[in-house]
Amino acid sequence: MKKVLTAENVYKIYGAKGKNPFEALTDINFVMEEGDFICVMGPSGAGKSTFVNTLSTIDMPTKGKVIALEHDVRQMSEKEIGEFRYENIGFIFQEFNLIDSLTVFENIALPLILAGKPKEEIIEKTLEQIKRIHIEDIQSKYPNEISLGQKQRIAIARAIVSKPEMIIADEPTGNLDSKNSFEILSYFHKINKEDNITILMVTHNSKIASYAKKFIFIKDGKISHMIDRGNMSQKEFYYKIVEINNEESQSFIS
Repeated sequence: MKKVLTAENVYKIYGAKGKNPFEALTDINFVMEEGDFICVMGPSGAGKSTFVNTLSTIDMPTKGKVIALEHDVRQMSEKEIGEFRYENIGFIFQEFNLIDSLTVFENIALPLILAGKPKEEIIEKTLEQIKRIHIEDIQSKYPNEISLGQKQRIAIARAIVSKPEMIIADEPTGNLDSKNSFEILSYFHKINKEDNITILMVTHNSKIASYAKKFIFIKDGKISHMIDRGNMSQKEFYYKIVEINNEESQSFIS
């Protein structure tokens, strides 16, 4: 199985050269393989966002190695990292990060435009995603004219329009109600299964995490639990995730 992301003894220390350094990640060792769908949970301030940012080239590790598709990210130039992101990673965030001055069509097409793709290819691939998520009727509208659920569907379409190797999603359902959350989750499940796109997602919801193939719990900047769903049913996996969350909550209280 192809390794998509590998972390080897990764530390992230803010203010490392100052008087009061803060160790946000401690000795992270982790492998994400092609086709994985991994959910990350943990208490507020545990290092979840730092974890995904450091693995996805948004931030650089202070110590250790992050290998992304056989590239050591600390050895890459800023230009190489930028090109790598456009070609291989789709990002989805809680706040959608749509550009208000661009139409729905233009927002989805943006990664292809930034990558310098030919106009014909941009139009073809953008329309393909618009049809896939059934938003033909709003493609000419602007972000301030559509619902929150529609905004997140657009963010997903934008993330996958260039057919990336992986999706990095940080609390993608955090601003949505339960109906929209599970509709969005169905898109994640679909692109993981049909397109074999690898997904690393932060969530605060155990039920959402139970749709993944693997589960990671981060506490105090460390991976405290890492489990593979394997042959477990979704219900069994959900109860296991809840058990870990309860166990960690009790240890925090005590």
